[in-house]
Amino acid sequence: MSKDGEHNDNNNSSNSSHFKAEKKEDVRSIAAEENNAEDKVEGDTEAQSDSDTTGNLEDEDFSEDISEEDKETIKKVANDDNFSQAKSYASILVEQVMDGRETFERSLGSLFTSAFTAGLEIGISFFMILSAFALLSGVLPSHYAIVLASLLYPIGFIIVVIGQSLLFTEQTSLLSLPVLNKIEPLHKLLRLWGIVIAGNVVGGCLFAALMIGLGLNMQLFSVSDIDAYAEHILGFRWWVIFGSAILAG
Repeated sequence: MSKDGEHNDNNNSSNSSHFKAEKKEDVRSIAAEENNAEDKVEGDTEAQSDSDTTGNLEDEDFSEDISEEDKETIKKVANDDNFSQAKSYASILVEQVMDGRETFERSLGSLFTSAFTAGLEIGISFFMILSAFALLSGVLPSHYAIVLASLLYPIGFIIVVIGQSLLFTEQTSLLSLPVLNKIEPLHKLLRLWGIVIAGNVVGGCLFAALMIGLGLNMQLFSVSDIDAYAEHILGFRWWVIFGSAILAG
């Protein structure tokens, strides 16, 4: 009799444990379904919020300085399905057009100062190239030294980009976008290009004169090093130099 009682107690305990385990599993399943439902609702809310932000732009969302044509362009891009991605081609184009137009609206003094600064900054490449060429020409043949020293040329461009100055070879395509989109006239583009080129040349020549004098007195390079590098550049035919300038622009 006692054995049967113990057996029944064991069965009851086993059934109770099994029932509790099933109950816990059901609770976990219900909790997981609720979490999935909440995540889905939050995702739908965020998607709707993004859609409301980009797809329902009104005129009062823009500043008064933006023209009606620019407003329509931005609205068109905002309604583009690709705009919900990290960066769409349309959004990048609009950003570049708006940046270019901001440059058109700057004063002549501001444009020349920025271009002059870019000429100074790009001159750093010239100074570093001559210094590296003088150092390498003592251990390597001249043509190898020229090639290796020329690899330092992008440093000046990096400084220009970080400083956000106006360098002609960097701004050529950007500034033409507002003209191609008929936002700005062609004569303003030509005038702006002229100011940028003038500022670049003046700044570059001034920096070159100062740095050459400083480099010679510090014995970082010699007059023969300057002549050797200049002869290497000027030794090409005119159409090669012209074609290289077009590619750089």
